[in-house]
Amino acid sequence: MPPTEQRLPSLGEQEVNGETAVTRPLLNVKDGESKSSLGINATVKPTRSRTLNTVAHMMLVGSIAIYVWGQVMYLSPSIQLSFMNAISPFWSVPLTPPPPGSGLKAYGHYEMLAPTFFVLFTVLPLLASLIFFEFVRDYNVHRHTARRVLAVSALLRRKPPRFKSIPGLQWMKEYCYGELLFIAFLVVGNVVLFVYGWINQRRVLPRPGDPYDFNTVLELSGVVFGYSSVFNMAFVFLPCTRHCAWMEFFNISYANGVKYHRWLGMLSIYTAVLHAIPFYWLWARQGVLAKQALPCFDCQLDYWHIGYPKWFNVFGEISLFFMLVVTYTSHPWVRRNLFEVFYYVHHLYIPAVIFAVLHFNVIVWWLLPTLVLYLSSRAISRWNSLFPVQVLEFSCLPEGLVKIVLARSTTGGFDIGQFVYLNVPAISKLQWHAFTISSSPRTSPTSLTILAKSLGDWTQDLVQHAQE
Repeated sequence: MPPTEQRLPSLGEQEVNGETAVTRPLLNVKDGESKSSLGINATVKPTRSRTLNTVAHMMLVGSIAIYVWGQVMYLSPSIQLSFMNAISPFWSVPLTPPPPGSGLKAYGHYEMLAPTFFVLFTVLPLLASLIFFEFVRDYNVHRHTARRVLAVSALLRRKPPRFKSIPGLQWMKEYCYGELLFIAFLVVGNVVLFVYGWINQRRVLPRPGDPYDFNTVLELSGVVFGYSSVFNMAFVFLPCTRHCAWMEFFNISYANGVKYHRWLGMLSIYTAVLHAIPFYWLWARQGVLAKQALPCFDCQLDYWHIGYPKWFNVFGEISLFFMLVVTYTSHPWVRRNLFEVFYYVHHLYIPAVIFAVLHFNVIVWWLLPTLVLYLSSRAISRWNSLFPVQVLEFSCLPEGLVKIVLARSTTGGFDIGQFVYLNVPAISKLQWHAFTISSSPRTSPTSLTILAKSLGDWTQDLVQHAQE
């Protein structure tokens, strides 16, 4: 099992495993990028059939590919026409749309067409990839097919040397092959989705009787950029999910995964802003900016009345506001100097997602697989932080250092350079800080050591607490 959060007995706490024990300073510990917990580690079983292991890896890669394909291809003509027509009879939706001016949105359970596609091509593939990942991890991951994965992962971490001397491509030398491949995926994915979205929306815009003019271009651009924003949001939670199966499979550490999370987050907010600007421009040209952008409190909210589109827009504006606040407080200066502000304001992603779904309900199916995975990881991590871990040593060293030695199970494991998050309720019950593990698992089979230096307010309080 991957490492999670654990707690250490507190100063004045008398009970350890049901018996009276020497008290130690209270620390809560939760994992950072470890592959196993302080007290638990999956048992490595003997390698079985090479063919079965290879098939499992292929199925895992295939499941990931299907998920990505589903996110990119949802708006393609082949899906919007052929696939949707194929499943329409199942939900009693006729193939012929309602006649213009009839006042009917659709027949049957039209609202179930998009969820059916996302369940088949995003939810199920993601679940399948998790199952296959656990299956291949049950083997000895350093043999047979896994060697190929590790070899590819090592190649993707290399930086291309030839781009240094090519004019216009010098910027590429700052990135490794894997990062360049990820950037190419984002660019190509957004471009393909934009093209498919434009083709899809041209089927309904301009509306019957309206000319194809600049206003139509603005409306088309706003809608399609909205799809692009949701596409990026569908992946934004994966890199920041601890022990994400996909990241571990490609041997991408949690620390490196955060970089991809930042890129996806910035691209999500950029496309969200580009989604809003054309509509504000359109409404200004039509002289209805205040009417469309501001809420009404004395109007009916059902689909056929003016209240629906008003609040439809307002919910999107509220979501965008929260996203902008999160983006602003994610600036590197804020992260380094006001980490608590950055951390707690980041939780505004919750209302941002909620209001985004209220703005356009299909978003929930786009985000559901990765969001549930992320929230499950956070819930497990939070739950595990409630359990105690014994502190073997808590002492001051010269030059403002604090040495913390934590007990761990002999079946647990960690790698050099990984980190854990520490919480000292005697200092603050809410603050968690990451510290690199200083000891080697080979030299410390039953414990791990953390060295914390007094650099900020929290670590200064930690030094003072150790001196007391």
